[in-house]
Amino acid sequence: MRRATFHVREASQPPSPCLPIPKSGFTLVELLVVIAIIALLAALLLPTLASAKARAYKANCIGNLRQVAIGLQVYLGDQGFYPLATTGNGLGCWQDALLPEASSNTLFCPQPIPAMPAYLSLVGSSSPTVLPPYGYNVLGAAWNGVASPSLGLGGDFTSSGTNFAYTTLPQHRVLAPSQMIAFGDSGAYLPPPVKQTNASVLLYIALPYVLPTVDRPAVGFWHGGGGNMLFCDGHSEFANQSVWTAATDAARCRWNNDNQPHPEYW
Repeated sequence: MRRATFHVREASQPPSPCLPIPKSGFTLVELLVVIAIIALLAALLLPTLASAKARAYKANCIGNLRQVAIGLQVYLGDQGFYPLATTGNGLGCWQDALLPEASSNTLFCPQPIPAMPAYLSLVGSSSPTVLPPYGYNVLGAAWNGVASPSLGLGGDFTSSGTNFAYTTLPQHRVLAPSQMIAFGDSGAYLPPPVKQTNASVLLYIALPYVLPTVDRPAVGFWHGGGGNMLFCDGHSEFANQSVWTAATDAARCRWNNDNQPHPEYW
C-alpha cells in the first residue's frame, strides 16, 4: 500500500508594481477650461434670463392695468362720469375713486426704475429705485393753451376771478372709448406742493409731451423703450414711447375725448 505524499508549495509573493498609481483630480489647465466653459454658458444665459424677467414685468403691468380698468368701469357704471384728476390742492383723487376695485398696488407699474431725488425727498425714502405710478390722461393732447371744453378725462376747468374748479367729464363725451387713452405708464409724475406720506394719492398724469418741471416725457419707456396704455373701453396696448408721443393726427386723436387731433393745442 502506497503512502500518499503531499507537497506544500509556498505562496508566491505578488509582483511589485512597476508603474505608479495615477492620482485623481484636475490639472490647472483642465480647471481653467471648465471655468471658461461655465463663464461662456453664463454669458449666454444671462441675456435670456434678463429678457424673461422683462417680459414678466410687462405682463404684470398689463395685469395691473386690467384691475384699474375694472375699477374704472365700476366707477363709470355707478357715477356716469370720469373721476376728477385733482381736487385743486395738488392731490389726486382719481386713485381714491378706483381703490374700492383696484388695490393701491395695482396703481404702480411693477418694473423698478431709478428714483428721482425729488420723489425720494417727497416720500421720505432712501431707496435707489421706485415703482413708477400710472398716469391719468387728464388734459388730452392740449399743451398750447387750455382747451375748453377739456380734451382729456380730468374734467373741465372753470374759473371765476381767483377761484377755480374742475367739473367732471360725463361718460358720453368720450366719443370713441376703444380709441382713447385713459391710463398708462407715465415717465413723469408731479409732486404736490406739500409733503405727503401716502404716495398713492399724488397727482400723476400721462400726456404726449415732455414736462418741463421734471424734464421727462409723460409716457413711460420702462418696457424695452415702450409703455402699456389702457383705453377707455378697458383694453390695453403696448407701443414704443415714440409712438404714444408722436406729433401726428392719428396719434393725438387717441388722447382726445372727441377723437380729433386738435393741432391748435400742440
